[in-house]
Amino acid sequence: METLLSKGRRVHGTRMTLVYRKADFGKCAVVASKKVAHTAVARHTLRRRVFTALANNVLWRKGYHIAVIARPGLLQATPEELEHELQKLLSTTQAQ
Repeated sequence: METLLSKGRRVHGTRMTLVYRKADFGKCAVVASKKVAHTAVARHTLRRRVFTALANNVLWRKGYHIAVIARPGLLQATPEELEHELQKLLSTTQAQ
């Protein structure tokens, strides 16, 4: 995880930042700090929402390590808005 966050490529969105790096096999992680959601319940809810949106995407299955770093506006986003922004960021990574 430290290597991914320090050497990975970043794509910034309005509600989240996506960090990715080519690897032998795919992994994904979601980071939600206390600045984003103050309670553990809210942070876990965010993680579950992002993991659900990531499950529909195949980029992490193709040998990419992906980390999604939540920003403060993500908690108020609807699941549709979250999935749309995530797809937009992931399509940017495929173009690079």
